[in-house]
Amino acid sequence: MRRTSVLLVGLLSLSIAPTTMSQTFPRFPADAVWNLDVSAQAIDANSAAMITASGAWGTGGTNFQVDFSMHVLYTAGQSSTLRPVVQESGYYLPDCDTGLSIPLPARGAIEGSSDYTCDLSNDCHLFVVDGNNLYESYQTTVDPNGINSLCAIKWRLDVDYPPSGRGEGCTSADAAGFPMAPLITGPDEVFAAMQVSGDLGHALRFILPNSRMRRGYYVHPASHNGAPSSTSANAIPYGARLRLHANFDISRFNAASQVVLRTLKKYGMFLADGGNLPLTFDDGMFATRQWSDANINFDSHSLFGVALTDFDVMPIGTPIAYDNSSPSAECVRNPAPNPPHYVPLLPSRLLDTRSGATTIDNQDAGIGALVSGGTLTLPTLGRGGVASTAVTAVVMNVTAVTPPAVGYLTVWPAGTTRQLAANLNLNPRYTIPNLVIAKPGQSGVAIYNGAATGATDIVDPRNGDVVQQVRDLTGGGVHHSFE
Repeated sequence: MRRTSVLLVGLLSLSIAPTTMSQTFPRFPADAVWNLDVSAQAIDANSAAMITASGAWGTGGTNFQVDFSMHVLYTAGQSSTLRPVVQESGYYLPDCDTGLSIPLPARGAIEGSSDYTCDLSNDCHLFVVDGNNLYESYQTTVDPNGINSLCAIKWRLDVDYPPSGRGEGCTSADAAGFPMAPLITGPDEVFAAMQVSGDLGHALRFILPNSRMRRGYYVHPASHNGAPSSTSANAIPYGARLRLHANFDISRFNAASQVVLRTLKKYGMFLADGGNLPLTFDDGMFATRQWSDANINFDSHSLFGVALTDFDVMPIGTPIAYDNSSPSAECVRNPAPNPPHYVPLLPSRLLDTRSGATTIDNQDAGIGALVSGGTLTLPTLGRGGVASTAVTAVVMNVTAVTPPAVGYLTVWPAGTTRQLAANLNLNPRYTIPNLVIAKPGQSGVAIYNGAATGATDIVDPRNGDVVQQVRDLTGGGVHHSFE
C-alpha cells in the first residue's frame, strides 16, 4: 500500500498565567489594555476641559490619598474550600454570574476584615486567584450558607477580553465593570519594583466623587456607567484613562512613591467607581513585606502633592450612553466565560513523519509516512505551551511534498466522525501546502490520507517564517495559532 507523509508546524499561542508569588498581582495577557504603555500616546483633544470639569480628588486639592483595605488571596500552596455564592437581595442580574462557587483559601480575609466575615451594609470585596481564574465579589460575607454577595464575577486571566469587557451595560465588583485585583498593588510588588527603579507594569484604578463624573455615559474599557451625577458634558466618564504628566517632578517623593508615580506616567489609571479616596491598595496582610517597613515607608499620605490637574486624559473615543434605569437596559453579555484571545509566538513543530526528524518535544517525530486510507491522531493540546483545556480551534499549515498520485487529506476533531470533505488536495509531483482550521477533540486532531496510492516526503516550504493569527469566531474559548 502506498503512503503519503504529513508535516505540521505549529505556532503556539501562550496563555499568560498569573504567578502565585506573593510580590505580584494577578495579570491578564501582556497585550491586555490594562498593561499597555501609553507614555508616548497623544492626549484627548478635550483633556484640559475634562480635567477642569471634574475639579479635584474627593479628598481635595493635592491630597492624592491611598486607602489600604483590600486583600488579594491565592489558593496555590494552601488548602481551600469550595463555597457556593448566595445571591443577596438586589443581586445584579444579568450582569453578574450565577451558579458560581468560589474556592476559599485557608488563610484569607474579606476587604476591611481580618477574616471572611463582613457587615453586608459595607462595601466589602473578596478577591481569590485560583490558577487562571480570578474570582471577585462585591458586598460580601461568608456564613454557613455560603458566600453572600451582591455581585460575583469569574474572570479568566488567560483571556484578552474585548473592548466592552464582559458586555455593554454590564457592571462587576467594580461599578465600571472592571476587574479589580489586577489594577491595585501591594507592598511586595512595590518593593520588587523599587529594587530596579522600575514600575508596576500595569495601570491602576482610581475613583472620584459621583458629582464629578459624567452622568449616563461610559467609555471603553468600562462597560457600565454606575451612579455618576455630573450634568457637564465635559466631566470625566467611567472608563477614562488618565496619565500623569511626563514632566511631573517625582524626585521629592520617596522610592516607594516613585514606583507608583512612574507607573502613572507610563500606564496611567482608569476611572472605576465613585467615592472620595482616590486610590485603594492591598493592605499587605498576606504579603511578605509591609507598607510600614523602613525600606518601603509608604502610607496613606505618601502621594500628597499630586493633583488631578497633574494628569491628562487619554483619548476616550465616543462616550457610550446607557440608561441603567430603562426596563430595556439590561447588559448584553459577551460570550462567557472565554472571549477571544490570541498571542503569537515562535513556530513549533508538532509532527514530522520523516525518518530522523525532530519536533518541539520529540513526540510524533520520524513515525513513518501515513498510509493511503490511514488515519493519524496528532495530540495538539498541552504541548509546546498550548493550553490543555479551553482551546476552541487550531490553525495548521499542512504540507505534502510531491505525492505520486492524486488524493486528499482531511483534518477533523479526533474522536468524532470524519466529515466527507477535503482540507488539502494532492497533485502528483507538486509540493502542496494549505492552511487548515480544525476543532481539536479531547486527544487532538485526526488526519486522514485519502490518496489513491503513493508515498511522499514532507518539508515546510516557508520554514516557519510567517506568523498566522486567529481570533475566536465562535465565542467559546481561547484560540491557539498554528503554522
